[in-house]
Amino acid sequence: MSSVGLIDIDLIGDLNSANLMLEYLERILSSTGMMAFLHLNVGPYIQSRTRDRFMSEGDDATGPWLPLSQSTVERRERMGLGGPGPINVRTGELEQWITQSQFMTSPHALGATLKYPGKDTGRKSLREKMATAQKGRVYPSTPPRPVLVLDERDLMYVVTTLAFFIQMGGGRV
Repeated sequence: MSSVGLIDIDLIGDLNSANLMLEYLERILSSTGMMAFLHLNVGPYIQSRTRDRFMSEGDDATGPWLPLSQSTVERRERMGLGGPGPINVRTGELEQWITQSQFMTSPHALGATLKYPGKDTGRKSLREKMATAQKGRVYPSTPPRPVLVLDERDLMYVVTTLAFFIQMGGGRV
């Protein structure tokens, strides 16, 4: 057989088995299947990574969080909040919203979307704390100490877990 494209597949064998396999893939990779994959596997993984990131004050995806400025340490000590740490935890609201919030999945024409944290806090002050943690702030000078980050390791987890998800017929991998 002569080649006509970048990748050619020449199936020799039982056409019925090939059709069954394609139907299986269509079902498992449908919007419903992808919502299940995200909800059962990716959401809990991201939540765990984020929890660990708060506990270790940074990780391989974010790098170590920069220490608090001396003025912030002094302000925290006056408030009875432990001085130089934990970082990104003053009232506990941001950490609680990020690490304990549920994620949401929704279908769309090409698959599904995972939103994490799933629900908007509805509070402007908490959204501002999140923006400061992620990007930093010019005034008062605050370096970024990102709490929600995905990197190559996370991508490899998602891709590998998706392969197992397909192989196992769905469910938690």
